[in-house]
Amino acid sequence: MKYFFVLLLAVLVFQNVHASKYSITKGQELFEKCRAAERIIDNEKNITASDISFGSICTSYITGFGDGSYMTSFLNSLKIEKNANFKKYKKYRLYCGKNITLRDMVHAIVAHIRNNPKLRKESARIAITSTLKKYYPCK
Repeated sequence: MKYFFVLLLAVLVFQNVHASKYSITKGQELFEKCRAAERIIDNEKNITASDISFGSICTSYITGFGDGSYMTSFLNSLKIEKNANFKKYKKYRLYCGKNITLRDMVHAIVAHIRNNPKLRKESARIAITSTLKKYYPCK
């Protein structure tokens, strides 16, 4: 029984260490993962397997954020327009109805967090929202 608890504790500790390496919760993690994606996008030399893994985590996070924004906008429109037509929401939209490429978003996030180090301590969603407000403001 004693060994079972030791094994269980080891699994839980390892799982948390492993998960934190491949997750994004803070701006610093977002910056690091998106910096790896930026190296790939810019065709820098010496791309590593970690760059590919971390870069895909960045782009997946941004895409998920965008999908959430898209669905929130769509659901909010249903409250406003009772006869909402889904066709007008077909295009992928990230913020304020603007089409933003993933490449541009990665570059904007890296630049914005680099220029605003305080964002490294904030949540990743705050860092993305701040980036969108700076580079793609609603008018």
